[in-house]
Parts: sequence; C-alpha cells; structure tokens
Amino acid sequence: MDTIFLHHARFHVRIGCDKTERQTPQPIIIDIEMKTDFQDSLQTGRLEDTLDYCAVHEAIQKHIEQKEYELIETLAEEVTTLLLSTFTRIQEITLTLLKPAALAHRDV
Repeated sequence: MDTIFLHHARFHVRIGCDKTERQTPQPIIIDIEMKTDFQDSLQTGRLEDTLDYCAVHEAIQKHIEQKEYELIETLAEEVTTLLLSTFTRIQEITLTLLKPAALAHRDV
C-alpha cells in the first residue's frame, strides 16, 4: 500500500463551543495521510488513475467552509467520511486537525 500526504492544508471554519466563537471563521490546519495503491497510475502515468490531492483539498473546502461546528471531533469525522465516500481510491486515512486559535482568548 502506498501513501499520499497532504500537509498543512489550511481552511477557515466557523468552529467553537459557543456562538461568539463561531461568529468569525477561524483557521484550521489539517494534515492527512491517505493510504492508496499507485499501481494503476504507475502503469498509465495519468492523473485520473491516482489520488488527486488538489481534488481532495477542494472537496474538503467546499464541505466544511459552508458549515458551523461546535466540536473539532465532529469536523474530523465529517472530513474522514467525506473523503472515504468521495474518493474510492483511499483505503485508509489518518487525520490530524490543528486549531491554532484554540484557547487564544483564555488564560491557560
């Protein structure tokens, strides 16, 4: 099994525990490790025969930037479900989500 990495993909999402936090989109950074099989694309050399990470990024962006989330866990689950159902070449996903502004307004 082969792996495609999409690191530091930045999105702006309305996310937070309270309404005030969700009023303004916040940056979310996603790292994705996608397990797939390169065999078809190695034979043909065609983009259609592999996992197009630009299409992955676009699908995530279209899906999450139109919604609001209270929990980062919900966002992670939706992204995983979206990718597995949309891109049949993905066999397994590891996802890391970073919310750089988390707790920025709190004294921790």
